[in-house]
Amino acid sequence: MSKAGLIPVEYKVIVLPDPIEEKAGEGVIIKAETTLDTDKRMQTRGTLIDYSDMAFEGMPCKLPKRGDRIEYAMYSGQYFEGDDGQEYIIMNDKDIVGFWG
Repeated sequence: MSKAGLIPVEYKVIVLPDPIEEKAGEGVIIKAETTLDTDKRMQTRGTLIDYSDMAFEGMPCKLPKRGDRIEYAMYSGQYFEGDDGQEYIIMNDKDIVGFWG
């Protein structure tokens, strides 16, 4: 089981999204809650934490592995809080569009 605590099933993967920067330039910008939610959903980079046994099944190319940095489709998946208190995304394996291995 991963540090997220959730066990992915079928073709699901668990991703730890990169943190969202909340400041710009020399000053601190405090964003409205709705803006932060939108920014979070628009995030497209993270780290592959875990995946099910069926994930990436039948794909003929090089596959990402746990710990790889990935790029995923915008607005993908569903957010959840892991056992460690961090926020993760569970999404379909096909939502991963590339990785740095």
